[in-house]
Amino acid sequence: ITTDAGRETRNLAHALMPRSLEAMGLVAATGDMLERALGPAGITHQMDHFGLDRRLPAELETGLFRIAQELVQNTMKHAQADQVNLQLLKNNGHLVLIYEDDGKGLQDLGQRATGGIGLGNIRERVRALRGHFTMANGDHKGMVATVRIPLDEAAA
Repeated sequence: ITTDAGRETRNLAHALMPRSLEAMGLVAATGDMLERALGPAGITHQMDHFGLDRRLPAELETGLFRIAQELVQNTMKHAQADQVNLQLLKNNGHLVLIYEDDGKGLQDLGQRATGGIGLGNIRERVRALRGHFTMANGDHKGMVATVRIPLDEAAA
């Protein structure tokens, strides 16, 4: 029992702050997280990134990684999606995360779409990073979440 508890504690710690985020940065860690979370669930995914050829401040990388984690968890819990697409890019002095799934969309989620703990956590992380968060139904199906975080001149 002690060995299992220790193993579970290590797994939880790595899920919260994976070594890949510290060692390789936001892009690699996010790609790894998508594969580990969505792959076993049978949800296909694609990740694209543009303009992220160097590391970002640790606070920014950690915040965006955890936001992506929460969006993935929401998809897995509520959306009944088959596909997830995630983009990370620099655009006009901002770091932008665009997350889309092809699930049920927001209309079927009722109160959870505006008042859930997970979405509250996302909003709080975005606020702490001085950013902006939107979430809406996709054009055809599913939902689209967009996070825009201003970059200081050194990170831009």
